[in-house]
Amino acid sequence: MSRPSTIKRLPPEIKKELDRLLESGVPIHEIRSSLQNLGTTPPSKSAIGRYKQDFDQQMIHLRLANEMASTWAKSVRDEPESEMALLAMQLLEAHAVYIARQAMDGDQAISVNDVKSLAAAVRDLSATRRSMVDTANKIRAQILNETSEKMDRVIQSQGLSTDVAAAIREAMTQ
Repeated sequence: MSRPSTIKRLPPEIKKELDRLLESGVPIHEIRSSLQNLGTTPPSKSAIGRYKQDFDQQMIHLRLANEMASTWAKSVRDEPESEMALLAMQLLEAHAVYIARQAMDGDQAISVNDVKSLAAAVRDLSATRRSMVDTANKIRAQILNETSEKMDRVIQSQGLSTDVAAAIREAMTQ
């Protein structure tokens, strides 16, 4: 079994600062200087470089998830009941779970911006689902209203009693 990385062994507050510096795009040599100024022995350039590669990869995945969420949410709102919309939502859910698992299983913690991006993607997904349900409910209500109007015309034209009309209406709305 290999040793834990020097990054993983850093105190949480130092690691948080490292993540913040990486998010800001600070070069590795400046990161080492900043960590040294905090009174800690900084990890090697190569350790920071390896960590940065993993960090950047996670950021790419989160940005992709965020872009997919925004794009798919727009397309789903345009056609909320399409099979493509349902597939897009399932793919986005799977991608969000994948990113969260990668962050939990990896050597590094997920950054605040990563969490924000993932939360935005999940929020877009949730809003899209609500939109789909609302659209379906509006369609059902519209169909019920149109059917009720047609039924009223038929009842009047056929001379049915109000009791029969009420029974038919009750059966339709259940």
